[in-house]
Amino acid sequence: MHLLTQSKNNVAALELMRYLGVCYKTAWLVKHKLMEVMRVREDARQLDGRVENDDAYLGGERLGGKTGRGSENKVPFVAAVQTTPDGQPQFVCLRQQPFTHEEVSVFAARSIAPSATVVSDGLWCFSAVQMVGADHECSSSEYEVTADDVTAAELARQPLWSTRPAQEPAQR
Repeated sequence: MHLLTQSKNNVAALELMRYLGVCYKTAWLVKHKLMEVMRVREDARQLDGRVENDDAYLGGERLGGKTGRGSENKVPFVAAVQTTPDGQPQFVCLRQQPFTHEEVSVFAARSIAPSATVVSDGLWCFSAVQMVGADHECSSSEYEVTADDVTAAELARQPLWSTRPAQEPAQR
C-alpha cells in the first residue's frame, strides 16, 4: 500500500512485481485489490466542518472549439475540500459530474455531512447542498487569498497527482 500511495505517478503492475518479487498476475491482482479497498473506504467518508466547494474542468484546448464552460473537450468535475479551522486542507473529494442542481444534490448527499458549512463561489447549482441540511455560504470577492490559504479552486487547478502532501526532502 505504501508504494501505491507514495508514488507521484501511478505504479505499474510490472514495477510492483519487481518490488514484491512475485509474478505479474499476482502483482496486478494485489494492486487492484488495494485500490478497490482504498476506493471503498473513501466512498463512505463524508466531509464535515468547513467545506470549500468549487467547479473545475479537466481537458485541454482544441483548435476551433468552444472555450470555457460547455466546451466539448473538457470534463466538468466538482472539487470539495474539508479544511481545518486555520484553513489547512484535510480531505479532498473530486467527482466528475455536470453542474446541475440535481447532480450537486446527489454529490452533497453522498459526500457532505448535514452538519457541514459549505463555502462556494456562488455558482447557482451549489445552493443544492442545502437540500441535505448543510449550510451554504457564498465567498466574497473581497476576500484576499494569502500564500498560506489553499482553496478548492486552487486544488482543482493543480494536477490531480499533486494534491498529496509533499514529502520531506531527504537529509544529505
